[in-house]
Order: sequence, then C-alpha cells, then structure tokens
Amino acid sequence: MQFLVTVSIVQHAGAPPDELQSVMTNFVHDETRAGTFVITGGLAERAAGVCLQVSSSGPVRSDSRLPFDGFAVVECSALDQAIEVAARILRSHQEFVPDWQVECEVRQIVTDCLP
Repeated sequence: MQFLVTVSIVQHAGAPPDELQSVMTNFVHDETRAGTFVITGGLAERAAGVCLQVSSSGPVRSDSRLPFDGFAVVECSALDQAIEVAARILRSHQEFVPDWQVECEVRQIVTDCLP
C-alpha cells in the first residue's frame, strides 16, 4: 500500500540547521534505497505558488494555501508502518529544532477509484 506523508511546519524561527538537513537527507536516501520512499520533496515558498478555486464564474486564482511544506509517498504494508515513518520525521525535527511546531499527516493513497 502507498501512503502520503505530509510535513507541515506550523511555527518556526529561521532556516533549519545544517544538522537537521543532513539527518533528513540521510534518512531519505536510506529509505529510498530500502524501497520505502517512492518519491519525496519539499515545496517552494507559498508566495511562489498559486491556488485555483472554482466558482460560478469559472476558475479563480488566489494566493497559494497548500497546508504542507514537504511530502513523501511511502510504500508500507500497513498504516502502522507509515505512521512510524512520520514519527521518525517528527523526532528528527524535535531533536534539532525543538522550538518549531511540526506536524505530519499520514493518509493511504486510494487509486481504485481511477479508471
């Protein structure tokens, strides 16, 4: 099963320290080699994005409001395994940026509704 793990930086001060970047890079490389991570990424600043909404007059463009800052598509046998991946991400942030408020959401990717 595949799960989407999103990472939201709710509150932070400044850029992440090099130590966190290094730990996360190694974690991503290890999990990719192990076949757990299908794809990962961080998102550009919200100001560089756009949100499209539909209204009675058609699509309307507004400021980006995507509620997360990074993501991983993970291949896991069960939800508990995907939760552990998210917990490792949170523990790394807690260790290196304890003042930041970071949250992860884990949701199974459902593809059987597609043609």
